[in-house]
Amino acid sequence: MNSIRGWSSSDSFEIQMIYECPLPINPTINSSEIIATKFSTVNLTCWVDFDEICPQYLFWYFNDQQAPLESSEKYKEELKDTNSKCKKEYILSIFNVTENDMGTYSCHWLCEYETTTKAAIDLKVSSEASSLLGRFL
Repeated sequence: MNSIRGWSSSDSFEIQMIYECPLPINPTINSSEIIATKFSTVNLTCWVDFDEICPQYLFWYFNDQQAPLESSEKYKEELKDTNSKCKKEYILSIFNVTENDMGTYSCHWLCEYETTTKAAIDLKVSSEASSLLGRFL
C-alpha cells in the first residue's frame, strides 16, 4: 500500500463480531430406521440446535408413551458437543436389545419460548441366526 510522504497515522480499529446461532429448527436424524441385532447395544442419535438464550429440555420417548425414557440399566442418555457451536448430539443408548425394544423412538426438543419439535427413529430387531440365513438365500 502506498503511503503519503511525511505523514503517519497510528489509528487502529477493533471490530468484535459475535456469532448468534439461528433460531432452532426440528431435531434431525441420519436414518429414520435402524436395524439392531438381538442382545446388542444400539445408539440412536439426533442432532439438536443449541440455543443459549432459551431454557431447553431434551427427552427421548418410546412409542409416544406419556413419560419420557430415563437413564437406567436399559437406557443411557447423553448430550455431546459437535464441531458446531450451534448443534449438539443427543444420543440414546439401548443395552441388550430384544424384541420388546422394537418400536418408534422420538427425540423431543422443548424450549419454554418455542413449540416442541421432534424427530423419530423406528428400531427393528433381528436375531443373528435369521440375519445370517438371509445372506445365503
